[in-house]
Amino acid sequence: PILTKPGILACTPHPPRAQAIFWPRHPSYNQQHLGAASALLQPSRPLRRPFILTSPTSSRPATSPLALIASDMHEVDRVIAQRLTTSVPLVGQISHYIIASGGKRLRPALLLLVCGALGYTGAQRFNLAAVVELIHTATLLHDDVVDESTMRRGRPTANENFGNPASVLVGDFLHTRAFQMMVDTGSMRVMEILSAA
Repeated sequence: PILTKPGILACTPHPPRAQAIFWPRHPSYNQQHLGAASALLQPSRPLRRPFILTSPTSSRPATSPLALIASDMHEVDRVIAQRLTTSVPLVGQISHYIIASGGKRLRPALLLLVCGALGYTGAQRFNLAAVVELIHTATLLHDDVVDESTMRRGRPTANENFGNPASVLVGDFLHTRAFQMMVDTGSMRVMEILSAA
């Protein structure tokens, strides 16, 4: 597969015709997240056929990209819930509050779609999708404190409910936990990409 530009991933031809994967462009597209997914691939791993969303000769409508990864996203949610376990009750309470507040989860979805397009099926895709979501969530906690925000996604912000010191502490916790999860991949390349994101 060749990443041609944001929004289009061209795949090598599959007989009897060439096919391509088309994704909608989004302003939050981040090359770093694609790099982390690509860095997981190892030549020794068997690759499965990539997702095919559209075909030049097909009259059927394209499958929703998010529908392709719905079960994967549930697994990412499970990994996040598991990794938010802590012996400090307040940290756990705020972590679950901010994660449960919803959101589009575009970053983990993009990472999972790239893994699918590249044929990577290893369990680390769930771990790294959780990593990018935790890093993003940590930055939201810190941003809300700096901006003195009181509402996010239709709910009071964590700093509004629990105070600024607790929100900063939990943001630090999420960031640290994300880096611990990066180490679990055993890939220096993954850590280089995500630490520079």
